[in-house]
Amino acid sequence: IREYTRDFRLLESHPAVRFAFSKLDDYCHEILSFSPDIVGFSLSYPTVEYGVRLAEKLSKHVRCIAGGPQAFFNEERLLESGCFETVVSG
Repeated sequence: IREYTRDFRLLESHPAVRFAFSKLDDYCHEILSFSPDIVGFSLSYPTVEYGVRLAEKLSKHVRCIAGGPQAFFNEERLLESGCFETVVSG
């Protein structure tokens, strides 16, 4: 049985999703090891929640900018999250 929703998004119970979320701290550490000034996110529908969670961790150390299709449709929500300094849409 495949764990997809009608909108082609993997369910939170899917092993790949659980694995990715379990690695958030590792990915944050890896990104910060490059000493970036800014981290940009291209947020699509399947990745928006993961991107926001990663940005929540990274934004404590570096400026984060959101872009991509979900930035266009959710500009206010992403800014209100407090983890993105700027949202590029359009």
